[in-house]
Amino acid sequence: MEKHITVGVAGHVDHGKTSLVRCLTRYFLLKKEPSTEASAEPERQVRELTYGPS
Repeated sequence: MEKHITVGVAGHVDHGKTSLVRCLTRYFLLKKEPSTEASAEPERQVRELTYGPS
């Protein structure tokens, strides 16, 4: 039987919510070490936009 975990994340803009969820997902679901690399898309880096499972 698989374990299911529900996680809620709240915070202000640019406080790392997406990065946190991405690291947790990568670590727990994919069993890989979390990445500390920023978005590879230069436009998103300049505009400080994040996207992902959040």
